[in-house]
Amino acid sequence: ADWHKTIPKEYKPYAVVETISGRKQQQIDRMVYDGNGIMVKQVRSGDHSRPKFHQHGEHGEHAHDIIWEDSKVVGRPERELTERERKEHGDML
Repeated sequence: ADWHKTIPKEYKPYAVVETISGRKQQQIDRMVYDGNGIMVKQVRSGDHSRPKFHQHGEHGEHAHDIIWEDSKVVGRPERELTERERKEHGDML
């Protein structure tokens, strides 16, 4: 779809990039970068309108930790948000 944007894997150090997606059910997502400007985490405020696949939290909110190997993303395991992440991103949950 033409509304889909690619988020860079490398960006400004300590940046947080926020996106809004979805047509029927809008969802806010945040990409978190480390001190070297490498994406290390994605925080999702919902289930991407796919509750069967994202059964976390109250509304499907979840995180993906980005696993790098030889300058390439080799994994994005999904998990529950920590209590700290819930506080840090509480404005979008």
